[in-house]
Amino acid sequence: MPDHQQNEYIHYPPFRPSIRGCVGRDTRLAAAVYTCSAEAFFSISDNLYRSLVCKDCDTPLSDLFNELAEADLERFRLLEELFLALNDNKKPKTPYSSSPKRAPLSRHTQDSFARTALWERRHNIDCFETLMGRTEDRVVRSVFSKILSTEHHLCRKLESFSKE
Repeated sequence: MPDHQQNEYIHYPPFRPSIRGCVGRDTRLAAAVYTCSAEAFFSISDNLYRSLVCKDCDTPLSDLFNELAEADLERFRLLEELFLALNDNKKPKTPYSSSPKRAPLSRHTQDSFARTALWERRHNIDCFETLMGRTEDRVVRSVFSKILSTEHHLCRKLESFSKE
């Protein structure tokens, strides 16, 4: 077998079927999802900041914060799509004007960064478990389940870096 075919891997974007039209309109849940997407939006910048600060002194932790930022970007995309589907409104909301409640960024140690990020992930888990309990829509529950699975996985990774 020729060398160029041996390790050939073609990267395809992940399969992302649209959820618009698959969920019922629920403006209360849409408002809660919008708040969660705002948290995801700000979490992207928090984790990129943490990654940059840790880059020179703790490369594995910096890489983990990069991974968290990428996961937050996917969570943000999913939640925005879910918001639009639940809201069933052609006019999207205005951009986020204020930051949601978040754990304060500590500038002291890498360990405090990891503990803060772990607190945020656990907060996300609580929020999504609560929201999952408030809906019977199977599509919405599957979106929350996917997000929860990722959050649990990232919590386990962060636990190895934080010294509680």
